[in-house]
Amino acid sequence: MTNKFSLFCQKHLLVLLCFAFVTTSLSWADEKKTQWPAEISNKERIHVYKKINPALKKMRAEKRKVSVGVFGGKLYRGDVIKVGKTKFTIVDYKGKQHTIKYNKIRTSYLSKIIPSKQQDGMVLHSFGLISLHEGEKKFAKIYFDRAIKQKYSKSKEYASRVADDLDSQREEFLALKEKEKQDELEAKEKAREEKKQSRLAKERSRIPNIKSLGSSELDVKANSFPGKYTIFKFGAPW
Repeated sequence: MTNKFSLFCQKHLLVLLCFAFVTTSLSWADEKKTQWPAEISNKERIHVYKKINPALKKMRAEKRKVSVGVFGGKLYRGDVIKVGKTKFTIVDYKGKQHTIKYNKIRTSYLSKIIPSKQQDGMVLHSFGLISLHEGEKKFAKIYFDRAIKQKYSKSKEYASRVADDLDSQREEFLALKEKEKQDELEAKEKAREEKKQSRLAKERSRIPNIKSLGSSELDVKANSFPGKYTIFKFGAPW
């Protein structure tokens, strides 16, 4: 009995461990999606943090409200009350406090927090990588190009790669639009042909088919259509 109970416990423990592993893995994967990409080096990350920190402190001193959008879709707005090395805290209009990590802020909001004069090559390169992580390739290309202008050579490879992707997407887009155009033309042509056949069938149905007049008279007026040529089809046994 003891052995059976022990075996039962071992099986259930194994199931629980597997469940915990899967849950942890999924949670870790979700966490990766809600923060900056791993392509940003530790040096670049710290450099951007050092640009964010004084900018937020200035906002706090000037009592300026800040709007911050983070990965995951949430948007926060309020007064900055605390600024740390890797995160900061704001209080919204309801008086509720929100602590936000720097590495969760999206590019469009980072570019507003860090003054343009402080956006050097390393910052712009990081913006490009974050934009890629967001799926915004066009904006990523813009940031990489700006970083290259500021002599940040690391951006060259990414700019080239993104340009190739954009060219490929453009070719696919143009091919798709051309196909849609051809399909639309074919559909219109088919509709015109169907309309034509329908009109011809309708006109044919109006043609009187007189097999034999005999002694009867043909009422021409009753079988004529104003503004149209009327064809009378006569038939007689031979």
